[in-house]
Amino acid sequence: MIVPTIFSLLVAFLGQSEGAKLFYVKSTVYPFDQYRPWKKGRLSERIGYGCAVSKEAILVPAHLVADSTSVQVRCESVNELIEAKVVAVDYDCDLALLSPALPTSLKLEPVRFEAIFQKGARVSFERLSKDNRKETGRGELDQALVLPSRLSGFKFLTFLVKNATESFSQGELCVLGKVALGIAAESEGRTVKVIPAEVINHFIEDASCARYAGFPKEGFASEELLDPAMRRFLKIPERVKNGVYVSDVYTIGTGSEVLRQADVILEIDGTEIDAYGRYEDPLYGKILYTNLLRRKKVGEYIELRIWRKGKEKLVGCEA
Repeated sequence: MIVPTIFSLLVAFLGQSEGAKLFYVKSTVYPFDQYRPWKKGRLSERIGYGCAVSKEAILVPAHLVADSTSVQVRCESVNELIEAKVVAVDYDCDLALLSPALPTSLKLEPVRFEAIFQKGARVSFERLSKDNRKETGRGELDQALVLPSRLSGFKFLTFLVKNATESFSQGELCVLGKVALGIAAESEGRTVKVIPAEVINHFIEDASCARYAGFPKEGFASEELLDPAMRRFLKIPERVKNGVYVSDVYTIGTGSEVLRQADVILEIDGTEIDAYGRYEDPLYGKILYTNLLRRKKVGEYIELRIWRKGKEKLVGCEA
């Protein structure tokens, strides 16, 4: 579920300048019960972390501010907590932007996120502690996968960092050398799930527009197409080894108007999709084809090469 707020403070990024980069974030929340929405739960606090991405915007995980009644932030150069407001949030990708609630002379140093991936590289996690100290941790960049988001279940590109020194999961900045790779969003033991630069930059760029459109979502369900008997039934030639089976078509979403049940998707914008539903990404290796859709802007044209009723054909649709 996306709850956008129109804002213009991301139109221009600052150049390199000294200022606050890391933030300690405290949110006060009333838990929401979807089965008893009239009932208020016990007031509680969530603690997390953020980083500046423009002269007035702070990036945090959306789960940190979900159901919040108030949000406060503190940066390296200021001892007291400052009231903040949520200016954009996308629960699908688990990202949100905060801004100071009142005018402030606070100077921020924007973090630039870069889409790079080096398997096995040593990465660092950075955060600002409760007592205003910069804390760091370490881990090993292991995999780039397409996994369900923490809040929505929609699948997004995710980095897995193994052997982390602790369970980072609340917006800690993930850095390779001096390059920001993403922010920590979830952890399982010593494995940390990181929202990578590709997703973050898409969110920030879209949030700077007059209307937040979010990420494209597939309007169909798919399955692996490995069974030789099923491929023969669909009259797919033996020379054609790729393709993923369309098991259902929804009423809305990318491809819903042009695809039919029992179609086989062979290519997306010229990129071959194998029988497991993966493609070869030049940066991340073999990952699920849904990443090709997520990196598009809503409304962009997509060309699908499909197999339908014994014939190959091209169909076009909007993301």
